[in-house]
Amino acid sequence: METSTPTFDQLPHVVSGLSEKLDRVLDILEKLGIANPIKNVKPSRRLVYAKEACQIIGKSLSSLYRGIKAPNDPIPSYKRGKLLLFLRG
Repeated sequence: METSTPTFDQLPHVVSGLSEKLDRVLDILEKLGIANPIKNVKPSRRLVYAKEACQIIGKSLSSLYRGIKAPNDPIPSYKRGKLLLFLRG
């Protein structure tokens, strides 16, 4: 297979050809039942700020901060600079 660098004028034709090939590959994957692997992925957890975390758990901000420093079962948190973030599952 010989590869050559397309000129600027050839780019629309090259992109069109790639698009057609991609459509054929997606059709084959769809027939195999694996066309969209993203649908099979569970939604990721997202980070929330302290105020939203308070609303979720129904506690005050001071209770949340105490919960972070609790010795037995601390609330998991992440710090990015001055921001305190929590994972919402």
